Amino acid sequence: MMLRIRIFMLFSLVFMILALLTGIFRLMSVNSFSTGIFVQLYPLHSIIMVFGFLSIIVMTERVSSVMETPGLNNSKIPTLMVIFMILGIIGEIIGYVYYNRLIIYFGSVLLFIGCIFFIILLYLLSRKTNIKLSFWYMILSVSALSIASLLSAFYLPAGRYGFIMLLILFPILFIIGERVELSRFFASPLIISRFNHAFVLSLISVVLFSLSSFLLNIGQIMLTLGFIMLLITVLLVLSVESSNIKRLISAGLPLQKYVSFHVRLAYIWMILGIILAIIYVSALNYFVLYDSFIHSLTVGFIGTMLLAHAPIIFPTVLKKKTLIVPSFSPLTLLTLGNVIRVGGDIILIITNSNLVRFIVGFSGWLILISFLLFAKEILFKVLLS
Repeated sequence: MMLRIRIFMLFSLVFMILALLTGIFRLMSVNSFSTGIFVQLYPLHSIIMVFGFLSIIVMTERVSSVMETPGLNNSKIPTLMVIFMILGIIGEIIGYVYYNRLIIYFGSVLLFIGCIFFIILLYLLSRKTNIKLSFWYMILSVSALSIASLLSAFYLPAGRYGFIMLLILFPILFIIGERVELSRFFASPLIISRFNHAFVLSLISVVLFSLSSFLLNIGQIMLTLGFIMLLITVLLVLSVESSNIKRLISAGLPLQKYVSFHVRLAYIWMILGIILAIIYVSALNYFVLYDSFIHSLTVGFIGTMLLAHAPIIFPTVLKKKTLIVPSFSPLTLLTLGNVIRVGGDIILIITNSNLVRFIVGFSGWLILISFLLFAKEILFKVLLS
């Protein structure tokens, strides 16, 4: 099983690097520095990142936990769901690059089956614990991903805001589910009530983003309401998280301080991204804020949360008793790259500066370097320990 986990992690990292490079060259091309590299993959950037990297790495983490769960440790579901996701994303890449509809449909079906297997696994895991709410967040997140997998059979997410938000909601809601799971040690009736209300609002946001993909005549209303529901969800979760963050800081341990700083910054990016999204959608795209809100949510929130949790998750997944507290260098590079990207796009609304375009065009390399540096600090040390 450990060999399979390492192979799955390797696939996810390969897809991550492919997605990052595709995004980098696409960003350079948009800002007049076209290289022609990976040009056929530009429309697939978000598909590769979410289905290829994020879904596989999240599933692999759960595969590891199943190994120690009585009644599930011999189940074939964990392995099958990851294999279906790997084959599905490869199928969609090949199908869209060569525009073969049959392969695209086949890849989409495999992705959908992988998502269904994951939902079943999460449900089975939820029955082994009394803390069920965190699993309902996770199941909701994978439900959003399963809807996105079906949509991917017919078109790609670029410019389709409901579709892109279903993709983004998968890691966002899954992370919130894990934060709810971590909060169980301090859960009071008030905390549980806020998490319950946040779950209902996040469910509504998933429904609204899904409807916006089909009811195009009222899509703008659905999107605006969806983002408002998501903003309230985040504020409710943050009202609980703020006390948890203070508790971590007061503990005085290096790893706790590291995690708390990253989590706090991630929520700032999240709130900024949702506000930019509401402005963008409600203003009928008058302000060109699409990339700004997307990357505030993805690189800002999701990327920062990955840096926060990886030092805890990777050793657990690989069954290594290694405590590693990374430096803040990866976070610094990630934040700098995203500030340039988001801030630069906002500046370009006001003035069409070639200098700003040049800086924004190459800012993606900072993101790649930050993750490679982080991999060197964490993953390699864990594997070699």
